[in-house]
Amino acid sequence: MEIRNLITFLRATEEKSFSRTAAYLGYAQSTVTMQIKQLEEELGVRLFDRIGKTVLITEKGEELKKIAAVIVNAAAEASHIGETDTDIREPLRIGLTESLQNHYMPDLIHEYHMQNPKSSLIVQTATVSELIDRLAHNKVDFIFVCSERVRAPYLIPAWEKREPIYFVASPEHSLASVRYLTLKDILCADFLQTESDSGYGLALERHMSEKGYSLSSCLSIGNPDVILQLIRKNDGIAFLPAYICHDAFHDGTLSILDYDTSSIGIWTQLLYHKNKFITGAMRSFMNLTISRLTGVSAEYEKDLPFLPKEENPPEKVSLS
Repeated sequence: MEIRNLITFLRATEEKSFSRTAAYLGYAQSTVTMQIKQLEEELGVRLFDRIGKTVLITEKGEELKKIAAVIVNAAAEASHIGETDTDIREPLRIGLTESLQNHYMPDLIHEYHMQNPKSSLIVQTATVSELIDRLAHNKVDFIFVCSERVRAPYLIPAWEKREPIYFVASPEHSLASVRYLTLKDILCADFLQTESDSGYGLALERHMSEKGYSLSSCLSIGNPDVILQLIRKNDGIAFLPAYICHDAFHDGTLSILDYDTSSIGIWTQLLYHKNKFITGAMRSFMNLTISRLTGVSAEYEKDLPFLPKEENPPEKVSLS
């Protein structure tokens, strides 16, 4: 049984089309058909049902899919013995939310490119729900999100951490010096909100609903950096993760309002599909991101109030 045939099989389970599988792998369609036929003859089972131009995986195919993913990933690991970072040539596709792109990706992209100058990097931004869908359909290799904790049987967290998040305002705002604020106090002020389908925007809506409140009016802005600029000009209050605000906290241009947000569960997660073939590019980016985020998180959380308690220790996957 050849590894390349298993790779073709796994790709066909994702594409549900031999022609699209061939286009993705750079093969002629006849090559894909032949490789699948070889597997079926070796195993003595039918792996796909052909219905028109669509191929649907059979029950035996599903059994092989689980085993093939393990075999292919193990073979990939073995092939990287003795490989240096500069040998990595595969493209890498990353999907992430806009706030993470603005605040983490510039340094990560720079470091990844320095380590892997021959690998191309494709970065896509979208909402959390859109990113999960893209990962499920193999349109990205990783998704990097900040939201309520994403859990699904087919998702593996390469790294995850519960994220501090706060109601913030200018030090000149009337609520900045008030102790023991209620949610009603905060929501009566002018409110600047990220789009409602952003990860932490949804968490805020859930928290308000649990307390019996809703936002009667707000200014909805998709870019959190714009919100940050408006807050510094004392144009309202916002609900933002600490990684967006930590520089402003420490230089005194932003205040954390006295409202305990530690019960609001927001997580930063780097996720990939459990059946994904782990390329050298993925392994390199994963280990780089884990290393950098662990250090950055420890640094910006110094002296922050209302730090969330971990439900579980951060999960890490090392592929080095």
